[in-house]
Amino acid sequence: MESRDRKGDATGAGRDRGRDETKSETETEGKGETEDSSPAESKVMTSVYSTQDLLIIGHLRNVLVNEGIRCDVRTPFLSAAKGDIPVTDCWSELWILDDDDVDRAREVIGAALAPSTGTERPWPCPKCGESIDGQFDVCWQCGSAPTSGNST
Repeated sequence: MESRDRKGDATGAGRDRGRDETKSETETEGKGETEDSSPAESKVMTSVYSTQDLLIIGHLRNVLVNEGIRCDVRTPFLSAAKGDIPVTDCWSELWILDDDDVDRAREVIGAALAPSTGTERPWPCPKCGESIDGQFDVCWQCGSAPTSGNST
């Protein structure tokens, strides 16, 4: 009986959601668990990221999975309820399934969301003087590359 209440809580039904770190206890069902975990073992999941953009949350999930961090996206389709419930409660959430991976997951997410090197500063074209955004390697107008002093 208790596992039904816990399962409902894990899917997002009836929980008080804040924008800070959120934890939820769930009953594991023996699917995909390691050999040393038992089906009755209680796990703590931690919410590490929330956004209204499904593409970002999907990308971050894929990045974490590639790093070997088990995670889950919660409420990916709740955006249809906007207007009936508060907008931020409709945002998708990225939950880490193992508390030991939470700190590493935050580092990976921070690195994935950080701006790429070289995109911060525009550079002037040495040939025509056009201002070129930092992510471009050549001038869009004349095709010249930046000089070593102007490179990002």
